[in-house]
Amino acid sequence: DPAAATIKVTETYTITPIMTPENASNVTIVYQAADTGIATVAEDGVVTGVAPGMTVIEVTATDGTTGNVYSAISTVTVLPALEFTLSPSEKKIAVGRSFQIKKVISPEDQAETPAVWKSSNKKIATVNKSGKVTTKKIGNCTITCTLTDYNQSAVCKVTVQKLKTTLKLDKKSIRLNIGQTYQLKKTIKTNSPTKPSVKFTSRNKKIASVGKKSGRIKAVRVGSTIITARTTDGVHATAKCRVTVIRRAKHVYLNKTYAICYIGSTIKLKAKVKPDNTTIKGLKWSSSNKDIANVISTGKVTGIAEGEAYINVKTTDGSNKTARCLVKVTEKVAASSILVSQQELTMKRGDTAKLTYTVLPDNTTDSVKMASDNKRVAKVTNKGKITAVGTGTATITITSSSGVTATVTVHVVALNKTSVRMRQYDTETLNVLGTEDNITWYSANKRIAEVTGGRIVARGLGTTYVYAYVNGCKLGCRVEVVSVATKKR
Repeated sequence: DPAAATIKVTETYTITPIMTPENASNVTIVYQAADTGIATVAEDGVVTGVAPGMTVIEVTATDGTTGNVYSAISTVTVLPALEFTLSPSEKKIAVGRSFQIKKVISPEDQAETPAVWKSSNKKIATVNKSGKVTTKKIGNCTITCTLTDYNQSAVCKVTVQKLKTTLKLDKKSIRLNIGQTYQLKKTIKTNSPTKPSVKFTSRNKKIASVGKKSGRIKAVRVGSTIITARTTDGVHATAKCRVTVIRRAKHVYLNKTYAICYIGSTIKLKAKVKPDNTTIKGLKWSSSNKDIANVISTGKVTGIAEGEAYINVKTTDGSNKTARCLVKVTEKVAASSILVSQQELTMKRGDTAKLTYTVLPDNTTDSVKMASDNKRVAKVTNKGKITAVGTGTATITITSSSGVTATVTVHVVALNKTSVRMRQYDTETLNVLGTEDNITWYSANKRIAEVTGGRIVARGLGTTYVYAYVNGCKLGCRVEVVSVATKKR
């Protein structure tokens, strides 16, 4: 008794033989452990745990009277006296490097328990009495720590490798505004116990500088350069970041903040980025409601359905500057008629005039175009400006986008002479070109010259003007009267 027991290393329990009959005498008892490396047993049946594991204790009873031998067993399970591990339990490390192994013992009051350290291959790695491991050459070995008071061991598997270091930066490329800064973040992986330091350099400090140790970039002027990071260990692992320095936009403007667009029609919005020397002038267009108005990358807006939508434009250089235009989309209203203030117009050659007209109804959405059927006589712009070119008659047609028209007849007239020099009592005849309508003639000074039906009679010395009126258009000719003694030119 007991038939089975569980103890920890260094703990004991006593086996008590139970005889039948209980008053048996002249009996010799012998105790024997099957594995003394796990548990031992004394002559008096006291079992002591030696190392973790399981074994049996055989108890033999010999009857001195009959010579009969009887036996029984007690199974003993020996548990570790402590919870014991090594930290780290595995380690990959470069040749020539050292690291410290720590004992992890629970309960903590046993942390200073004496221990013996041992390497399975001293040619690969050695360990001193405090658990410091020094690598010698590439290979694998096991470092074992044994607690001598408890005969309890823990191991650390060591892999000795060639020195490996990798370096990564959080950015492979970055775009910065002049004067802007950015802190590069580095990630180092190495099989060395300590991470190497990193040195940063810039290929062109005039474009972008970088802190030698910090890795903080500062954009200096427009251009592109490379920032290189390099570890200071024997590997010299490198990583690079391309830095593009730009001048970002400060403003973006639209040519309109409000516009009307008709269903099925288009309008063009124009955007301007400031300052003019902004490096990247790319723009992104968008609509607040594509079901009402849509916009493409050129700023061309198409009316889809009645309503209002904001057309937005945004810079793409990272400055995120924006502008917007409210677009009202409505149905087209066709013109019903075009009224002109004058259906006929008489003009002097070389003069200009502005057509006056009204498109009805007032809320029409039609646009108008104007054309002349005889550009040698009169030209016209779409804004209604008529220029009298040569004598004759031309018809100006005003046409709305829905097809409604109106016409104006333009008569261009001119005198055959605009200046004459006459001797006293001579005569000269003026003709009005480009018309057969009635003409009214008069002289500004009849003492110098008289006019009748275009026939001028020189009277007195001096200069005056003779005028012809045609449908309200005034034509003038300068008349100079000289002495009869003056020779003709």
